[in-house]
Amino acid sequence: LYDLALPLLLADYRFMQDHHVTSESLYRMFLLAESCLHNGDLANAHTWLRGGDALLATEPHARAFEPGFYAAAASLAIIEGRLDAAQSLIDEAHSHYPAISSPRYAAVELSLRLRVQLARKGGALDRAALERLRSLYERGGHLGAQDTIVETLWLAERQDSGANAASEFLHDYIFHRRREKGIADWTLRMTTASDLTWSRIAIQDERQRK
Repeated sequence: LYDLALPLLLADYRFMQDHHVTSESLYRMFLLAESCLHNGDLANAHTWLRGGDALLATEPHARAFEPGFYAAAASLAIIEGRLDAAQSLIDEAHSHYPAISSPRYAAVELSLRLRVQLARKGGALDRAALERLRSLYERGGHLGAQDTIVETLWLAERQDSGANAASEFLHDYIFHRRREKGIADWTLRMTTASDLTWSRIAIQDERQRK
């Protein structure tokens, strides 16, 4: 699906650029950055985020797209180990956009905050934030776009309860809760690569091919 959708999204972006529809160009740049992150294409994610950041500075009416920029930029910073930069982006987004406190956006923000904490070896984990994220996942885990949230909860589960409990959690998500039928986000797959759930999926896929 990614290979089919990417040329269409690129063509759409170029059309908007050629016709000077800046806000729509910006929206597609962030979609392209998210697509690159989903597939582990970090170099192009950087390119689209830099371009979006520059365009955003010239378009005062496009601020509604800034939360998407912050989330994608913070995710990329976490992947690359730039934890202070990620924390600054998360804090900045929270201070500028009250809507981030709504349940849908709050889950992403909490997930990113906890990812930074989990990545800081020996750092304190905000237990209240973790419990809220778990509660939000229980309510919305079947609604789609949950890979980022599950990645954080898997890390926390492994830290608190061990590899087996984390594997049971991931198995439940992949086989029972995950709405999307396509491949999981690259970061979720890389973070949880050691989990036996992926071996079960590979075995299942092999059986289906036969």
